[in-house]
Amino acid sequence: MKFFSKKELDFNDFFLICKTIYNGAHKNEVINNLVLKLSFSMNDFRLSSYNGKITKQVLTKEELTTLKTAVPLSLRLADGRVRDITTGKIDYNSESSCYLITRPGKEELIVKSLKEAGEIVGVHYSTLSKILDVDFADFVGDIRSTGHSVRRIKVFG
Repeated sequence: MKFFSKKELDFNDFFLICKTIYNGAHKNEVINNLVLKLSFSMNDFRLSSYNGKITKQVLTKEELTTLKTAVPLSLRLADGRVRDITTGKIDYNSESSCYLITRPGKEELIVKSLKEAGEIVGVHYSTLSKILDVDFADFVGDIRSTGHSVRRIKVFG
C-alpha cells in the first residue's frame, strides 16, 4: 500500500531501524549512533511546525548507506535462539523460544521459560539447557529419568 503523507518516510525509517536491531547490527557503536540519529529525524521532527528542544538530525546519504548495509552481528538459529556472531555465544536476552513439554501420558504443555520447563520435568534448568543446546529445531530432549520430552520452539519468524 502507498502512504499519501510523510508517514511513508517514517515507516521506511522505522522498518530500517527494526531490521538493523533484529540483525544485531546495533551492537556496533557506529551503527547504534546512526540508528539513534535516524530516530531523531522521524515523526514530529519531520513536521514544518516542529519547535522542540531536541535538534532535528538528518542522515547524510553516506550514513544512510552505512546503516542499510550494516553487517549483521547476530545469527538467528532455527529453534529461536540468537547467537552473537563475534563471540559465538548464545544471547539469551534476545531469545524468542518457548518450550513444548510432552508428558509420559502424551499430554502436551507449552511454557515460556527454560526454568519453568525444568521445574515441570524435574530437571535443573541448566541441565535441561545442555540437553537442548543444539542447532536443530526438531531436536527433542528426552529426559529419560522422568519420561518427559522437551522441545525448544521458535516463536517469531
